[in-house]
Amino acid sequence: MNIKEKIFLIIMLSSISFTALAQKGYAISAGSLPGVSGLQDAHLTDRLVSGEGSSSEQVFMDYSDSNSGLFNPAIFFSMPAKLSFSGIQISNDYFKPMWEFGFGFGAATVFQLNLKADFEVWRQDASTYATVTPLFGMGVASQDMGEVPQFPGQINTKEGDFSPGSAITMSSTGLVFGLKAGINHDLGGLSTFANLGFQFALAHSTSVSIESTELEGQIHAKNCSGQSSLDLECSNYFDPFEDARGLTGLTIQIGANF
Repeated sequence: MNIKEKIFLIIMLSSISFTALAQKGYAISAGSLPGVSGLQDAHLTDRLVSGEGSSSEQVFMDYSDSNSGLFNPAIFFSMPAKLSFSGIQISNDYFKPMWEFGFGFGAATVFQLNLKADFEVWRQDASTYATVTPLFGMGVASQDMGEVPQFPGQINTKEGDFSPGSAITMSSTGLVFGLKAGINHDLGGLSTFANLGFQFALAHSTSVSIESTELEGQIHAKNCSGQSSLDLECSNYFDPFEDARGLTGLTIQIGANF
């Protein structure tokens, strides 16, 4: 985790200290949080930047294998948030905002802090009802993407030199907006719920690094032919992380309020 992620995480966790706790209204649940998507496969090459010309090297990188998919297991914990503005209490019997902390522990490790509020939109009877839940938050995601595959030689760039076996990591931060729809069922002093939602990261930043060196510049190509260190030719240079986005996708929760 780099210094930017650490600062972001400290801000998230310190925000909890401003929460006024109540005697009830907590929730715990299990489900999923999105990790990262949009990574594309590419040839990592120093053909344009090393000055070695056709004697440069390349290695195929299957970055897309690290897309987290639709399900990244997570647990959630929520507690009441008493909000006020200029001395005026905002939270009341009709508007009950909550802090929600989520921790994803699947392919991607995700930390997320949301401010959310449930709004009842339909009720079947005294105990069963439906809600919609808008949320706003911030999150950090990181992921181990494996190692640089075996290949003869070394990729030499101005940022650093990359060799077989070097660790590849991904990190993503962003502000999160989302909406959940849920079914709730009261059981006396306990209620259960199931939510399905979608969240979208704005002002996000996603980067991929090899041995802590961020990959950027013209070092990825869609096509390479010939042999490394002999007659290598590459074309269609692009950024395989241009469409990568963390913290965006479906969310699932099943849990209980107490």
